[in-house]
Amino acid sequence: LTDRAKHVAVAAQEEARRTGHSQVDSLHVVLGLAAEPKGLAVLAIEAQGVRLGDVRSAVTDALGGDRGGPSSANHVPFGPEAKKVMQLALREALRFGHNYIGTEHILLGLLRDEKSAGARVLTGLGVTRHESQQWVLAALAGYRRARAES
Repeated sequence: LTDRAKHVAVAAQEEARRTGHSQVDSLHVVLGLAAEPKGLAVLAIEAQGVRLGDVRSAVTDALGGDRGGPSSANHVPFGPEAKKVMQLALREALRFGHNYIGTEHILLGLLRDEKSAGARVLTGLGVTRHESQQWVLAALAGYRRARAES
């Protein structure tokens, strides 16, 4: 995991803890992505005309509010849905030939699991897997070109 992807995972756990949930689900992963506004995932979402504030609001609505306040648990485990997102993120990284998992891979893994609550919220806002992937590929190609020229 890149440093930003690690921060996404920690932020997702913090969101689950803050809202009193006993495990991290895909909605918490979306909030984790939103906690990295300079990550490629957020940039790809914003490139599709979706504001970060709207993402946060939609996820908060989908979570249905707090469940009795913050959890006192030291560790909030990733639930089945969030684990699947991370497994799909690994597949996305491998598909791209990358030896790391970045926020972009997490976003694409999340959107690949169309049945997950997080994917449904994002697609409901107009974020698509196809557009996200195209934006990510173009951004990565731009970074490679800039590095080659320097």
